[in-house]
Amino acid sequence: MQMEIKRILLGTFIAFLVGTLSVAAQQNPGRHTVQQGETLYSLSQRYGVSVDGIIAANPSLKTESLKIGTVIMIPRQARGTGIAGSDCREMHKVAKKETVWSISQRYGITVDELIAANPEMKAEGYKLKKGNFLCIPYAKPQQAEVQKPVVDKSNALSAVNVAVVLPLTSGGVEVERSVEFYRGFLMAVGNLKRDGKNINVYAFNEPKSSGDMGGLISQLNLKDIDLVVGPLYPQNMAAMSAFTSQKQKTKWIQPFSSKVPQITTNPNLFLVNAPEKYLNESVARLFSQVFKDVKVVFLHSENGNEKNFSIDLIKALKTKQYDCTELAPGYTSGQMKAAMGQNRMTVFVPDASTKECARQVLEKIKWMKSLSPQGQFAVLGFLDWMEYAEELQEDMFAANTYVFANYFYNKYDKATIDFEKEYTRWFKTTPLSVYPRMGLLGHDVGIYAVGGLLKYGDDFFSRKAEGRLLQNELHFIRPVVGMGLVNDCMQFIHFRPDRVIDKMKLK
Repeated sequence: MQMEIKRILLGTFIAFLVGTLSVAAQQNPGRHTVQQGETLYSLSQRYGVSVDGIIAANPSLKTESLKIGTVIMIPRQARGTGIAGSDCREMHKVAKKETVWSISQRYGITVDELIAANPEMKAEGYKLKKGNFLCIPYAKPQQAEVQKPVVDKSNALSAVNVAVVLPLTSGGVEVERSVEFYRGFLMAVGNLKRDGKNINVYAFNEPKSSGDMGGLISQLNLKDIDLVVGPLYPQNMAAMSAFTSQKQKTKWIQPFSSKVPQITTNPNLFLVNAPEKYLNESVARLFSQVFKDVKVVFLHSENGNEKNFSIDLIKALKTKQYDCTELAPGYTSGQMKAAMGQNRMTVFVPDASTKECARQVLEKIKWMKSLSPQGQFAVLGFLDWMEYAEELQEDMFAANTYVFANYFYNKYDKATIDFEKEYTRWFKTTPLSVYPRMGLLGHDVGIYAVGGLLKYGDDFFSRKAEGRLLQNELHFIRPVVGMGLVNDCMQFIHFRPDRVIDKMKLK
């Protein structure tokens, strides 16, 4: 009889244990919703983790009581951090204005990885809402490089001498931006020096008067300069071109202006920002690469500051047999709607890059979207729109906006965050809130040009950057023999309606 009772009790215990495990398995692993009567101790026993571990994973949790319905994270003991029974390393509570893309960038994972870890996001009509909890998966490890390419070091330089010619003293916006650029450049040089590179940087304060450039050029002649960065002022370009033209080995990078007449005659000149003609050609090529069977509607305005761009793009697209329509200044939302293509996407292209124009175009498209939710819209925006992106972000997402640019400041990128923290630590100030970010531009020019000269010598312009560029895309071509080199990188920054930002590069 006693043996029979033991068997019954044992069977009951096993049934209870199996039932408990079954219930636990049915719950969403890693996310536990508190039920009536549960305590931290009971949860620790249920999931096989310590009470301290649960508290550490939920800093805002009040230990004296658990509110029914509260969602808490259960830490994974096996991996040190993470979520029990899943591949989540932690849970993220969605904040206001966050997007799928911004969250993925924050944690160093791809959008696809984030969606795969949260299957509910694949449901039709899903919208990310403030207060939602998302599983953050472990980033997939990078595959080891099987074979490194053989590098031709026959032209590599053992040392590089750099002259930075910028306004670095007194005050004003120009000086502030130049100083930040110079600091970013020095940070790049510092990183290269840590790898044992021999680099000498000479800083020259740029005069405003071209008549004072003679003394500066005399000082440059005393140095064995491999690379000149700058100047800033247009009136000083001729003197710098004369100096670099007669020095076969001296390369000259102009990181700011796209309007340097000497680009047609100085083969040693590199323009980071391509002249209007070449920029417009790059955008037209990228447009035809991204948009195939579309209707293109050009929106003209009385005082459009991008009329030349509009004219060049119309000409290029008509040559490729695109269906193009032009609306005269004063066009209405109704005219925009009437001009749309039937059963295909319509791309609207304004001829002004001002904030006022951006706002008006986006509002009109928003109105059309409200009337035709299934309509296929897109708008092509200008580089200047990136300055307004934070303010107009929601409308840019809704309008399916493509902004063409040769740079992109990604404030969620870990390497960018680390750079800005290091900048603040060294220089006791935060970077300027301008586009492009001057410190990042200086860094990217330094990594690309100085690192390239050290590894490839004169042939560096045809190679990829030696380190990761944080903001600017850099690759140079020589359009005509005897001419200087222009940066031919172009990309669309795509603000998708699902609030994800993509980059689409020119092939």
